[in-house]
Amino acid sequence: NAPFMVEARALSVETVDSKVLNLAREDIVWHSVSELITDVPDQEMLGLNIVEFAGDDEALIDERVNALCARLDELIASHQAGVIGWQVCRELAGVERIYAMRKKAVGLLGNAKGAAKPIPFAEDTCVPPEHLADYIAEFRALLDSHGLSYGMFGHVDAGVLHVRPALDMCDPQQE
Repeated sequence: NAPFMVEARALSVETVDSKVLNLAREDIVWHSVSELITDVPDQEMLGLNIVEFAGDDEALIDERVNALCARLDELIASHQAGVIGWQVCRELAGVERIYAMRKKAVGLLGNAKGAAKPIPFAEDTCVPPEHLADYIAEFRALLDSHGLSYGMFGHVDAGVLHVRPALDMCDPQQE
């Protein structure tokens, strides 16, 4: 979804994958954002894009938000791009809570249960946003082929992705 979100002229586009979202659901941070992130019945939320608009011209911001929402509705209706829903948050307090959850991604992954811990060895990978979806699909396929659990989060608008595969560094075969 990165290209059309970048084209929407948003200030920023952040993303977290289902691993980070599921860990957030088990953390106290979820209490602060649960009403801002609504589940869609009979749909699995595979990730969350956080799109922020800002500027001095409120009418222009509303126009851009409405255009993005219309595009998202088209994708939902045609079952494209994995889009299952969207919400708009205009209150600063809500925006700050969402960003606090996103910023907590590193801590959430670091506190994952089990011997295998998400390790930051694929940090700050950067690809053009128009190639990000393909890059993510290929990277996921590689990690999945090795049976690894992982978390992904990053800055979609810049094409920067943080990937943390979970490894047991006490296991010589995973070093």
